[in-house]
Amino acid sequence: MTRLTAVRALLATPKHLARTMAWQRKRGNHLPPWMIFESGVMDAQQKTLEGVRVRCQWRPVDPPYPEKYSFGLYFGYDRVFAYDIDPMDAHHLRGFDGLPFDGQIVLGNHVHRWAEQGYGYVEPLTVEPSMAAYWDQFCHDAAISGSVFYAPTDLHQSGQLSLL
Repeated sequence: MTRLTAVRALLATPKHLARTMAWQRKRGNHLPPWMIFESGVMDAQQKTLEGVRVRCQWRPVDPPYPEKYSFGLYFGYDRVFAYDIDPMDAHHLRGFDGLPFDGQIVLGNHVHRWAEQGYGYVEPLTVEPSMAAYWDQFCHDAAISGSVFYAPTDLHQSGQLSLL
């Protein structure tokens, strides 16, 4: 089985997160501080999918930069499917022959899809502009059910982030 076939099978497999979304401060000296959430992934029979995890990251508004989110599905060490919510981001795609956006520059919010050539292929992402809507669509596209989005912004705005 090729890696692309395995990734497609993983994306099609019904699954759910092993834990409820709970954001923590990401290690490092990032200013403003980044928040992170990670969870293992389980199949419909409550069996942990070895080497599969979801990682979400958030950076608050840092003028002149807008807030930034990423929701990623990892398979081993590879980020095989992800939503990157960053209106200022840009990807120049090269080496993805036969794919719709090869040779183009994709600006703003985008979805990463594993390709035959591996990681790096992106397509524009157009979803209603709320983080909960992006999360719901990410979960739908990755066949993840029952996961509720909790915004880290409440923690950040309450001042509790500084206590972490």
